[in-house]
Parts: sequence; C-alpha cells; structure tokens
Amino acid sequence: MKVLEKYGEVKISHSKVLKAFGSLKLEKEALDEKIKLIEEEYLMSALITENRKLKATIDKLNYDLEQFVKGEEKLSLILGSQRSPNDKTGLGFTGGLPVLEPFRMGNVGSATGASSTLSETESRSNEFTSFVGLSEAI
Repeated sequence: MKVLEKYGEVKISHSKVLKAFGSLKLEKEALDEKIKLIEEEYLMSALITENRKLKATIDKLNYDLEQFVKGEEKLSLILGSQRSPNDKTGLGFTGGLPVLEPFRMGNVGSATGASSTLSETESRSNEFTSFVGLSEAI
C-alpha cells in the first residue's frame, strides 16, 4: 500500500509539474512575442531616425543645388552684360567693331581680286589710323 500511496503522490506531483510546465511554456511564448514587438519597435524607431537624417541630407543637397543654379544664372547674366574687349565705342570712336569680310580663295589668283583685296585692306588700315589719331587727340 505504501507503494501505491507513493505512486499516487508522484502522479499528483507529476501532473502539477506538467501544468506548471504548460503555463511556463505559454508565458515564454507570450514573452517571445513581446520581445519581437519591442525589437520591431526599436527597428522602426531606428529606421525613422535614419529616414529623418536622409530627408535632412536631401533638403541640404536640394538647397546647395538651388544655390548653384542661381549662381550659374547670375554668372551668365554678368558675362552676357559685358562688352567685348575689342569694342571701342565710348572711347572717342564713332562706330562699333569693324566688320571684316571672310577670306575668299577665288581672289588669290586673279590680279583684280588681289588689287581689290589690297584696296580694302588699305582703306581699313586708314580708318584705323584715323581712329587712333582721334583717340590721341582727345
């Protein structure tokens, strides 16, 4: 009878242990779920932080690009408003830049072509000399 009593006690303690094990197993699963949620929240907060940093970087780069484009437009405006260094108007000269005719290969071999080219060159040289004389007189 003692053996049966001991067996009954062991059986009862075993069932208590099994119940405790089952409840601990459920508690462990619930804690694992909580850990997963906390890790996901941490990851989300880390991603949110990284996202904010990247947005700030994008905003800064957009601002820098905008400033570059504005600077390029201003530089183009300044360069476009400048006069050519060969433009002598306003220095006592009456005309703008002299317009030179392009070189023509047909004029090289003919005597009339050579003389007409020479006379044009002489007249331009005379115009330039008169311009220089005017500027020195002033």
